[in-house]
Amino acid sequence: MTKSLKAAMLIAVMPAAVIVSSACAQPLETIMQDALAGSQTLAADRASLDAQREAVKQARSSALPSLSVNGAVVGGEADYDPGAGGNQFLQSLGVSNFGATGLDAPETRNSVGLAARQTLFAGGRVRNSIHAAKASVRAAEAGFFAGYEDTAFEIISAYYDVVRVEAQVEALEASATTLREQEAAANQSFELGRATRTDVASVAAQRANVEAQLITARAQVTSARLNFSALTGLTHQEFVLTEELPTYPDDIDELIATAKRANGNIQAAEALVEAGHAQVRLAKGQHLPAVELAGSMSYSEGNLIEGDNLENASLQLQMSIPLFAGGRIQSEVRQARAELKSTRYAQADINRRLEAAIRAAYGETIAAGVSRRSADLQVSARELAFEGVSIEADLGQRTTLEVLDAEDDLLQARFSAVDARIRERLTTYNLLRLTGTLSQTFAINADAP
Repeated sequence: MTKSLKAAMLIAVMPAAVIVSSACAQPLETIMQDALAGSQTLAADRASLDAQREAVKQARSSALPSLSVNGAVVGGEADYDPGAGGNQFLQSLGVSNFGATGLDAPETRNSVGLAARQTLFAGGRVRNSIHAAKASVRAAEAGFFAGYEDTAFEIISAYYDVVRVEAQVEALEASATTLREQEAAANQSFELGRATRTDVASVAAQRANVEAQLITARAQVTSARLNFSALTGLTHQEFVLTEELPTYPDDIDELIATAKRANGNIQAAEALVEAGHAQVRLAKGQHLPAVELAGSMSYSEGNLIEGDNLENASLQLQMSIPLFAGGRIQSEVRQARAELKSTRYAQADINRRLEAAIRAAYGETIAAGVSRRSADLQVSARELAFEGVSIEADLGQRTTLEVLDAEDDLLQARFSAVDARIRERLTTYNLLRLTGTLSQTFAINADAP
């Protein structure tokens, strides 16, 4: 093998090392806030949460007085005839002709009224309705936070997908360039009689293989970038693999305890159980009497004859006691109890599944760290092996095919190293997501607009 061919082989694998070592300045943290703010999924969830928060105000309104006003203007024509009995009565009063009196039915009637109601006692239904609404809103808020963490992890995964394929493209582009140079050098050596046709064909075959991989990788870059843009609305970002790794407590019991305090799904389940208790009390309250205070005032004109008016005011204390409802109340109580039982089972299931998921994620994170260190060692070993094979080939003890194999092994080892670094980060971020502390890692407030 000629020295020029050997030099080209050494250059071919250098960019892969640069991909890992030079990507240390573009932090993912700087775009996470903008990426989450651009998520349409989170925007929809936030709007839905705002709508659910109104349930508390609606429940509280039942404890406040209600006030309404009504009015009416009625127009028409009528001809009032008192009838035989009426005429006889009028004659007894000295009125012989009712029509001559001008006391006919009015053409318009006007009225206005004001009514007020205040619940004094409802068997605890109003109070429990408010408690149920508050607990349901807390569950919705916790569910939103859990979805926020899931979306953040989805964005992180999409980000590192771009990092992975762009690293492959960069390495393959450099490899394809140097392989073309190697092919030209091999052809020159063949013409001088220092290389065989097999050497030329081997380099050409590897060059074609790398170029094919490059076409596929470029398509994957486009797809990965489009996916990231669809998730976040961000474009033209610089995607790099940083050296910094997020930290987490190195104690599985502490991780589980943190998850029970911070995981949104756990908090949502607890709030739903509390809401279920309130719903049971609300259903039971239907057995109790309800007391309301109602008052009204009204004024009307033209009720009977033109120009008359009527004023009316009333105050009532109303009480209703359910005696028989066809079994509806008892059925609603049983339904509320069954739903509460279902919610408790769901809470226990979430606790059990989350603990198992955290233990599995903790193991995967440790394994990913070991794999990353192993991949780094493999890169060092492949670099040393490639250098040795290249020297031996220069001394005539190795063939061009063996050098190409060593180069491909080193390139694949570098790809594996990038994959291992990304996998180590993703497993760590996933562990933080399960504990409910992923947003804290990026110092992001889930309530931020």
